[in-house]
Amino acid sequence: RSKVFKMLQKNGSSPSGSADPKPLLEDDALAQTQTTELTDIKPSTFDNDQYYTVDDAISKIGNGKFQWRLMFLTGGIWAADAMEMMLLSFVVPILKVEWDLKPPLDGAINSVVFAGMLCGTAFWSILADKIGRKKVVIISNLGCAIFGALSGLAPEIYLMLTSRFLVGFSVGGSGTAYTLFAEYAPQEVRGSMLVIEQGFWSFGAIFSVLLAWLCLIELSWRWYMIFSSIPLFLIACFSKWMPESSRWLLACGKVEEAEKVLEYVAEVNGGELPEGTLKPVKVAARGNPFDAFKPRYRKTSIALYIAFFMCVFGYYGICFISTRFFEAAEGGGEGSEGWKSDKTYWESLVSASSELPALVIGWKIIDKIGRKKTLLISFGVFTGASFLLVLPFVQDSTAFAVSCVFFARMNISLGFMAIYIFFSEYYPTAIRSTALGMASAGGRVAGMITGFVAEDTPLSVGLLLYAISGAIAFVCILFVSDTLGRQMATSVVEPPQWLKDNIKQSLDVGADENYEGNFELQESTKHKVDEHRIDANNYEEMVPPSNGNGTDEDMNAGSNNSGYPTLQ
Repeated sequence: RSKVFKMLQKNGSSPSGSADPKPLLEDDALAQTQTTELTDIKPSTFDNDQYYTVDDAISKIGNGKFQWRLMFLTGGIWAADAMEMMLLSFVVPILKVEWDLKPPLDGAINSVVFAGMLCGTAFWSILADKIGRKKVVIISNLGCAIFGALSGLAPEIYLMLTSRFLVGFSVGGSGTAYTLFAEYAPQEVRGSMLVIEQGFWSFGAIFSVLLAWLCLIELSWRWYMIFSSIPLFLIACFSKWMPESSRWLLACGKVEEAEKVLEYVAEVNGGELPEGTLKPVKVAARGNPFDAFKPRYRKTSIALYIAFFMCVFGYYGICFISTRFFEAAEGGGEGSEGWKSDKTYWESLVSASSELPALVIGWKIIDKIGRKKTLLISFGVFTGASFLLVLPFVQDSTAFAVSCVFFARMNISLGFMAIYIFFSEYYPTAIRSTALGMASAGGRVAGMITGFVAEDTPLSVGLLLYAISGAIAFVCILFVSDTLGRQMATSVVEPPQWLKDNIKQSLDVGADENYEGNFELQESTKHKVDEHRIDANNYEEMVPPSNGNGTDEDMNAGSNNSGYPTLQ
């Protein structure tokens, strides 16, 4: 098996009798040739026992102590960031009265946070693909803690807006924490593990309501904001145990470092790595946001980015407007001091708790029915529930209205979970953080808009806009393919270029695992294929057999006894 395979050649009826492979590679299909040639293929390409991938290693090690410990670190960041975001729904109504805020300044407190997140997600996500996940997670988390505490000390509106902008900028790095955990989740349970990871956001939102209930009635909004930043300081103390992503190290060409990290994971979990050494991958440029719009990704990226925008618009919208909705249901109507009423907190707690059933449902179904169906169900129900809240007879019934808010928030939360998972699985390591960050940056524009919609438009108009956003997201998801069971790719390579590159280089740099199409030969060059393949996310690329200069004896090492090399 250590023998270098000779040229594979199919002699055809071409007038020139040429073995030039160029026609084979044109038009993104193997359909323009009667000759096929593979040269300079290293023996390690075919010796499957010598190499293993990161997915192989993590699956072999299994889910264990390492993943749970990492989940509590990265999930804790999500929970703390949720507290920083959710506190706005309680603080803004108080500041409107205490500081006598008028439009647009009242809505600006919400929107400036999303403006910061818009800048932060673009900045941190690209940086994470260039310098690594760990550094970005630690720095952004510490920034959120510091500026969150300073928000509670702001003496007037403009310093408040500045500090909240910087909080938003720092929160923009929290998506990198999610990416880091996703890259260590075993493929077999990745969906359910990522749902649990995102469940920390829900617990953070619930804790924020309980903390508001205590602080806003017994203390003040300043203590509420300061206490909300304490969990982030605690997480910063434990961040030294956070590892760098082995996938990112591999994408940088740091194979030995990546292998050492995987050995550490195996040690913590009490597992073992597969036999052999970690398979190198093609080192390519990282962190280019335009790579998400290369031809092979373009249609799906456009649909996903629009759906993400609408998801953020609907999620924060229903969170912000529900507090105003419940306050309006109290005796004083809109503008009353509803934060002084226990009933407001009970209703907000019910609304926030709606994310817990979403967590359970997502954990149960997302690895069974897939990401796409989960998204369609969640956006569909959210649209229906939001539309019902527009109707006057629903608004007049407290029980019915609270139920609709419950189902709307439950399902948009489920959609949020599923779309994050979709992003982490669809894009390769080289742009995974960047693609998610760019979508999040666009989503922050939606958050800026929804801040004004929730505070400064009539309730019925705002709720109708949220229903429309859910419907648009639903339509977009119809145009994407599911990612259930997909291995995480490493680099961004267009299929035709990948073939051209690998005509004269070893295939052990790996095919692009997310290749989404089949190469097919013309009838004149098709042959029965036994078990040879290049594993590209369960797609097969057909290679014609040796029929000319090569013999079965020449191909014996690494063959499947049918004249075909086994490519994996």
